[in-house]
Amino acid sequence: GSILYFVIADMANVDTMYQYSLAAFSRLYNMRIEKSQASDDLDERINILINDLTWSFYVNMCRGLFEVHKLLYSFLIGARVM
Repeated sequence: GSILYFVIADMANVDTMYQYSLAAFSRLYNMRIEKSQASDDLDERINILINDLTWSFYVNMCRGLFEVHKLLYSFLIGARVM
């Protein structure tokens, strides 16, 4: 989760319009944990959460980004994850 938050926070360096609070991030993060698919297997649950959180934050952030910055946002997520 911290990787996603700091990528989102770094987008403010691209354009000052992209400022997201930790409180807003936490609300979406907790909501996705509650709504994601459940599993009794810990490894499977972790994979479900990683995929769900990554996709949800990507979609949510892209709604507020200028088209020209969407590829940069995707790159930053990929670079930080690697």
